[in-house]
Amino acid sequence: MTINRIIPTDQLETRSVIKEWFKGIKSKNPKSWLGHIKGAGNIDYMLIEGASKEELEKYRKGINQHLHHLKKEHGLQIIQKSGEYIFKDSLKWIVLN
Repeated sequence: MTINRIIPTDQLETRSVIKEWFKGIKSKNPKSWLGHIKGAGNIDYMLIEGASKEELEKYRKGINQHLHHLKKEHGLQIIQKSGEYIFKDSLKWIVLN
């Protein structure tokens, strides 16, 4: 896990990645913009469009720990909507598309 992050930078970068994602520019980088790799990196990308707990757990067990990490270490807001976890900043882009 990544620690000692600059929270405002992570928040801005997350908004930028979300904006580009919904414009059709999807990263192929296995390392997420938050510095996560493997399962945690996949989860970061999945949270852009939303995913159920079961879907997220395919990539990493103990998903609650990662969600807590995203909130605490990166200052990101994640909400649960219709049974799916999603970055709060993604909601306005979903509405626009």
